[in-house]
Amino acid sequence: QHQRFTCECRMCKVVPVMADFPINAEDSTFQIAWASLADLSYQKHWISQADARIVTDAHLENVQVRTSFLVLPHFHQRGGEIDPVVIKDMEDRFAQSKHDVFRSAMMKCSGIMAILTVWISGLALVQELWFRAAILLGLSFPLYSGYCACAARRDLWKKLGRCRILLLLLLCIQSVSIAFAEWDRPFQTWGMLLLHTTFVSNFSPFGVMEIFFATAVCGIPAYISILLHPDWTVNVAQPAVCNEQQEDAAGFLAEIILPPVVCMCQFVLASWRDETMRLDFLLRDQLQAQRRKLNEENEKSEDLLKSMLPQAIIDSLKRHEPVECQDFSNVTVIFVQVCDFAQMCSVLPPTTIVQMLDKVFQELDRLSDLLKVHKVETVGDVYMAVSGCPHEIANHADIAAHFAIAAQSSIIRMRASDVILPQGFQGRRLSAVLGDKQLELRIRIGLNSGRIRAGVVGLDKPRFKLFGDTVNTASRMESTSEPGCTQISESTRSILSEEFDAQERGWVEVKGKGALRTYYLRGYNLVETPDDSKMQDSVTIKVIQKAALAAVDKDEAYQTEAPGNPLLRRAAGKALQDLLDSIPGTLQVTQVMSRGQSTRNSNMYQKKRESWREWLDMKLLLVSSTSKRPEMLHSLKEDKREYKRVTLDRRVFFSRGLVIAWHLVLSTTSLLDYAFDIPMSEWERYRFGLLVRTWGVQITGWLHLGLLMDKVAFDRRGKLITLVMLSLEGVAVALLDALIFKNDPFFFMLYGLYVLFSKSCPFPARLLLCFLALVGWSLIDSVICDFQIRQRKFQHIGYTAVVLMLTAGGIRMQEHLDHCASYYERHVQRQIDSISDFKGGNQKLLAKILPKHVVQLVSDGVSPIAEDYADVTVVFTDLQGFTAFSSRISPGELVELLNMLYSAFDETILDWGLHKVEVIGDAYFISSGCPMEDSNLSPDQHAMRAVEVALALQRIVPAVCDDGSVHMRCGIHTGNVIAGVVGKKGPRFHLFGPNVEYANRMESTGVPGKVQISFSTKQWLDIGGHDYIFEDRSVDMGGRHDRTFLVTRSKARAAKKIRNRLAMQRQEMAIAATPTEPE
Repeated sequence: QHQRFTCECRMCKVVPVMADFPINAEDSTFQIAWASLADLSYQKHWISQADARIVTDAHLENVQVRTSFLVLPHFHQRGGEIDPVVIKDMEDRFAQSKHDVFRSAMMKCSGIMAILTVWISGLALVQELWFRAAILLGLSFPLYSGYCACAARRDLWKKLGRCRILLLLLLCIQSVSIAFAEWDRPFQTWGMLLLHTTFVSNFSPFGVMEIFFATAVCGIPAYISILLHPDWTVNVAQPAVCNEQQEDAAGFLAEIILPPVVCMCQFVLASWRDETMRLDFLLRDQLQAQRRKLNEENEKSEDLLKSMLPQAIIDSLKRHEPVECQDFSNVTVIFVQVCDFAQMCSVLPPTTIVQMLDKVFQELDRLSDLLKVHKVETVGDVYMAVSGCPHEIANHADIAAHFAIAAQSSIIRMRASDVILPQGFQGRRLSAVLGDKQLELRIRIGLNSGRIRAGVVGLDKPRFKLFGDTVNTASRMESTSEPGCTQISESTRSILSEEFDAQERGWVEVKGKGALRTYYLRGYNLVETPDDSKMQDSVTIKVIQKAALAAVDKDEAYQTEAPGNPLLRRAAGKALQDLLDSIPGTLQVTQVMSRGQSTRNSNMYQKKRESWREWLDMKLLLVSSTSKRPEMLHSLKEDKREYKRVTLDRRVFFSRGLVIAWHLVLSTTSLLDYAFDIPMSEWERYRFGLLVRTWGVQITGWLHLGLLMDKVAFDRRGKLITLVMLSLEGVAVALLDALIFKNDPFFFMLYGLYVLFSKSCPFPARLLLCFLALVGWSLIDSVICDFQIRQRKFQHIGYTAVVLMLTAGGIRMQEHLDHCASYYERHVQRQIDSISDFKGGNQKLLAKILPKHVVQLVSDGVSPIAEDYADVTVVFTDLQGFTAFSSRISPGELVELLNMLYSAFDETILDWGLHKVEVIGDAYFISSGCPMEDSNLSPDQHAMRAVEVALALQRIVPAVCDDGSVHMRCGIHTGNVIAGVVGKKGPRFHLFGPNVEYANRMESTGVPGKVQISFSTKQWLDIGGHDYIFEDRSVDMGGRHDRTFLVTRSKARAAKKIRNRLAMQRQEMAIAATPTEPE
């Protein structure tokens, strides 16, 4: 008997463990988080940390690094109005990042400086220089030790970062104190001051202006002022070479000129390094942002592909394996429909309707993902899914029952909390607006278990479809269920676990099936089964072994497989492969493989024995451990060739500028010749010095500059050219300094800085040249002074060596960061290109799912997308007898037949310019006039085109399928509809409203082999003067009898003209879309 039940699901608390769903596992069980099945927290808009950030991914795209006054890098926003909040946030985060990066360098260099301070203090005590020793031991040493101790502990270093002004003040005081300590000496020297200046410029976590203030403002002026006080005279004449006595006045080159020159070089290096670090910081942020966007686009592509094909089929296509239609002996098919949806469409506006249905389908998608239920398709307000296909699951009925109970409970909560439309409608709650019309958001669900066939059909838009009587019965279980209830068939009830409360409804009359005994799924049977372990077992998804399945289905399998049409098989396979190739779907696999390969390479790199050059390079690379991970260094080593290629122009420009600047400095020093008092006895030596300056320095420099003009030669032999030229220039500078300037250390310091800045030469070779320069200066000094052991000589060598070594560390850091920035920049560009490819693939996939006019809107994230369409003609078709016919042929033959049938249908639909809304099994859902492809067509022409297509489809069926038991029913109705895009996971363009439901009834009450149209469609055909032969009839449409018409033959003359015009338009569009080959 037909009985009415209040189907409120009774829930119980089961909290299993969540696990991933493995594929092809043997004897595997997986737990799902039942406690979260009815959780609606995802509907709430919580503000995440990513959303709360001041600088978002969109801001990062417009941020760049600029340089003011040539030496002051800063962040800047491209175009539009500059947001100071964004820039300040970027500066603050960069300052914190720089503070963290310099922790390791500060710790090591502070320790070195502390050791040097103790050594120099010891020498001061031996020489009885009490003031100097007191300053060094009482102030400098404790500060250097404090820097090292703070940097050694991460927590103290972070606290020190919060009081940067204190650290800067200490460095400034230290610069002034070192200047006073240098004053209290037998002879003045710049050693300790330049060491401190180099330390601050290269290894302190400050900005460019802060470094300039601590060195060029506080240190150098104080040192020169104390040096010149009280006479304020400068000794321009050259000092005696071997003199160990204190000079009466400060030397011009060594004491006055050298400290500011070295400080300027260090300042320029600090500016370059700061700019490079900003680029590195910005590009790393941009790379992470692009990776997030790439992951989002990849997820969109995967979701779109999964909405068309199951994951197992996608994996098979990626492995280039054939995809065949399969028989599934036992599955549970699920149908869900929103009750009274057609009436809601007449009450609510289109955007609200689409928004409501979208939220319902989102919840069903969430539950299907949790329970590993496969979503097959959505048609209007109907949601179709299956459990046990394409992965065979032993307890598929239990899983489907869990899905149904959770779905009903979720809808009740959604209705009570108004999460569907939190802002309300016209100032009122949505439930109250619907309640005024005696409407309520409810769903009805139908479950049926049995055998099905499943496969990918369709050449234009391949889709995974289910076929068989099981699908039809599940649909009938849903359509005959009461609102808010879940009706299950007797086949499903027989395999359900005893933990479920299934109450018998009685015998229900089902169209095409007769009377069937059905049951209502009430919830969980808590009284009879208090043991939670049994409930836990029912929630466990049990995958059947493939070997067992093969044994079970062996007797039922087809013994022979029809060869079918090879051409059609190749076309279907090509269509699937084209669908997969439309997006870069193998990117993730490639990335995983590359990451694995990179890890293996990094392990090999770690185990490989390092050479002395690599060891020295690593020791001088004073960056954080994260910046010199073995895998990162290995990647940079592999990228070195590409890095040199992309930076060729920049390196050539820098090398030219450096050579010109170096020789301008040497040319400027020639002006000092007139100031030096050169005795007449030394004129021969001076003339020889001029010869060395002309040919050894200037000619070599011009030759070096000329070689740099050829980029191709520089790219091939740049290292050799630079190394040879630097060596020749070094020899020339040594001879020039010995002949004219009496071996003044000023030139050797400048030469060392020039060599270190020459980036075209390998870094170990630059260090070797600096070492050889110091050895050469020492040998020349020993020869001039008869190999005397002099304190000043060793101090000059020691100070120069340490200054050059610290500068080398700063330059190595700058070059490493520059390579990293270039590496990240190219990766960002590759990510942008990949995102563009993914977006293009998504556009292609969306074009296979959605109409053209909404593809861009969906890509841009516009939601909701809904609009009203007036006087749209809707066509529904269904193949009667096809279920029984399909059971008599093999799965391969079924797929080939459907592909032939659907390709012929699609071609006809395209010829007439209609839109295929959806394919439901063996049924077609078509619209004419929605979307509006041609605004010149009138409603009567839309109706005429729909009738012509329906008649053409009727002629195609017997031509493709020669079985006399298969006939097509067609139903057509014209009226206003709501059209919109529903679903985030696999969006679909659907039509809604009472007129869509009426058109579906026109099909279900139609006559096989005939086209039935409604009275409104007949009126539009009469208005347009389209001549057809009709048969008048009356049909029961749910309690009332409506007048309908059967179209038997077309006599419309305008139909052929419209079809020809549409065909010409299609041909012109195809020609325009075809790329022209260059002549």
